[in-house]
Amino acid sequence: AVALAAAAGYEWIETRKLLQQAETAADAGDMDVAFQLLEKAQFQAKAAIRQSEHEAEAWRDRVIR
Repeated sequence: AVALAAAAGYEWIETRKLLQQAETAADAGDMDVAFQLLEKAQFQAKAAIRQSEHEAEAWRDRVIR
């Protein structure tokens, strides 16, 4: 999901930070925290994808009106 959001040009800055924090937590052996951070990152990535899909159509309303 993160790669798709990045490919669409809508990757959120916070998402990469969450992935880095998850990796740090996993390296420290705190898998519960790592998975919680990964879930947040996935949610943000999916929201970014939805945002890109919305903007693909919404710009017409702003420009044409």
